Amino acid sequence: MWRESRPSDHVCVNPSTRTYTRTENENAVYGYADPTGLPANGTSARWDGQLHVWGSGFTGNGAVAIWGYYPDTHAYVQGSVPVRADGSGYLDKLVTRNSTPLSYRSMYVLTVDPYTGLVRNAGSVAAANFL
Repeated sequence: MWRESRPSDHVCVNPSTRTYTRTENENAVYGYADPTGLPANGTSARWDGQLHVWGSGFTGNGAVAIWGYYPDTHAYVQGSVPVRADGSGYLDKLVTRNSTPLSYRSMYVLTVDPYTGLVRNAGSVAAANFL
């Protein structure tokens, strides 16, 4: 079977290697000491009671994971279920589970394309109750 570490990856591997590669891509966000310096590459985010994330260049019809990164504590939270990019790889979704403001703190919004392992920094927002 194909490894599929990215759309053009057609290296034949055994099933365990393919699973390992997918797990690495899904957890790519943890591979950066300071993700605040990552490029946005066409993604943006804003907070207005819920988190809006949009951008292009994701795997078409693929899941995109949205993460929050708090630089003061170096903590990561995955505050949403994965959302899907459209067939052309465009993402425009509301992704938060809970929009009830509790307290605001600054976080960086990171997107992870689990199919390619590409992590992007969609910018900093003052977000409430991201979990």
